[in-house]
Amino acid sequence: MVKPNNWITSSHLHWTKIFTWNDDYAYRDPYVKLNMPARKIPENWFKYEIPHGFSTLVASNKKSFRSKEAYSDRLKCINWFEKNQPEDLDLYGYGWDQYRLPDANRIFEKINKFSPLMRAIGPRYNVWKGELKSKRDIAGRYKFQFAYENAKDIPGYILEKIIDTFLLGSV
Repeated sequence: MVKPNNWITSSHLHWTKIFTWNDDYAYRDPYVKLNMPARKIPENWFKYEIPHGFSTLVASNKKSFRSKEAYSDRLKCINWFEKNQPEDLDLYGYGWDQYRLPDANRIFEKINKFSPLMRAIGPRYNVWKGELKSKRDIAGRYKFQFAYENAKDIPGYILEKIIDTFLLGSV
């Protein structure tokens, strides 16, 4: 969803090894199966404390026209809590105070960056608590965390979101 050019297999010919989570490619040359993104996990990342809140969702406000996008699933969850139990969800992330067009082309991308207009026409979410510098800022504060990936229905697709949830001490 984020880097569609990665799916152009002719560009893969330039590499001797390609790390992938995609089971359709993994286990044949030049692909190597790897689910967790390569990054160092800080020793002090995980800390557990008695949760202060019920649930949280940490994600940027994005939209896509692609058939396997999962951004709309995040939005369904947020809208349900906003309508039914706003006290039980704290939403963090970039762009929830503004309207977003799907990042389908450069024109939409440029319009999305015009913050004053997008904020003026954007929805107001009572569950939105603001942006975070790091997910670690909320570590141990919530019992549950919604961890939606950017895409769905792709064999083997697992990135950092579920791992980060566990490291943050949430279910």
